[in-house]
Amino acid sequence: MRLLGLASAELLSEMLEAEHQAVFGESVATRQARKSALTELKETDPDAYFAIPAVERSLSKSGGCKGH
Repeated sequence: MRLLGLASAELLSEMLEAEHQAVFGESVATRQARKSALTELKETDPDAYFAIPAVERSLSKSGGCKGH
């Protein structure tokens, strides 16, 4: 990846992770795993998936996006 020498890919990755943590209250990997688990639940047991209130399915453990 070419970044015009302004920042390294590692620095941008660290910044993305920090901002993701600030916004969603969880790491990128944790959020991806949680969303993947919900997708699998929806495919394997739709009744259990829809028994979880939509607001809980769409928000992170910390209560969602700041400012929303």
